[in-house]
Amino acid sequence: MNFSSTTKLTATLFLLFCIALFNSALAQDKPLLSEAIRKAIDTKGIEAAKKQFVELDQSQRDSYDIDMQGISELTSAYVQSGNMEAASAVSEIASPFLQNMIIQVIKRTLK
Repeated sequence: MNFSSTTKLTATLFLLFCIALFNSALAQDKPLLSEAIRKAIDTKGIEAAKKQFVELDQSQRDSYDIDMQGISELTSAYVQSGNMEAASAVSEIASPFLQNMIIQVIKRTLK
């Protein structure tokens, strides 16, 4: 099948809207992932922060509010300060959380 760029854009925007809606419904009283990542990187260092989040099991990952805007702002702040290693670490740490969130949205959508 060949989909037009408009169709692909619409589908992408719909998926992002669903993710934001789903995430906001689950985010009540959870710590922000971006804040937890920032604190871990700034206090423990990049490698220790990566290790801390890689070792989390699924139930521990679900205990965070995956705040996309905060993650983006944190990445930008590290880039603007010239700390590209920390900016890259934010993306590396957040990726499994984001992937899980997308999978959950898709599963709920298909029910």
